[in-house]
Amino acid sequence: MMDVDTRNLVAEHRRKGEGGLLNRLGDSRVLHSRTVSHLMGMCATGLDVDVSEAALCGWLHDFGYSISDNRGHAHAAGALLHSQGYKYWKEIYDHGTLQGLGTRMGVLLNIADMFVDSDGNIVGFSKRLQDVASRYGENSEQYRLCTLMVAALQQTDEWNCLSAFLEKQIESVDC
Repeated sequence: MMDVDTRNLVAEHRRKGEGGLLNRLGDSRVLHSRTVSHLMGMCATGLDVDVSEAALCGWLHDFGYSISDNRGHAHAAGALLHSQGYKYWKEIYDHGTLQGLGTRMGVLLNIADMFVDSDGNIVGFSKRLQDVASRYGENSEQYRLCTLMVAALQQTDEWNCLSAFLEKQIESVDC
């Protein structure tokens, strides 16, 4: 998988004042999606999931923020992708919900999404929950749903397969 310096691309895009999807998403969402994509690609082989498909799913999972709000972004993106015949539209449509755990790709997407903070850093479940709490509040619906998601993810076969590898990714970032 090619590793593109997305931070520089986003900065160049902003400097030129170009409009479009990146401006509507914002830098942090683009960086978050980039890292989710990268993490999914790294984990895909261990789950017998196509690496390119996993990486693309990670890139696409949050683009719904450009056309909807926080609560509707997944459905907006999934519906649009479904209309275009994208194979993993349902995983994107249902990401962030327990219904999104019905396939390996869906579980992988939700693991990666909950492992990467809003600025695109690999932080793990605990720090990601802290990130959500700091942005929405510990009494928020978003935090409650994320807490339920993490608990459900930790019960999956996919998590059992990937957890040691993913924990090492956090350690390598913390060094």
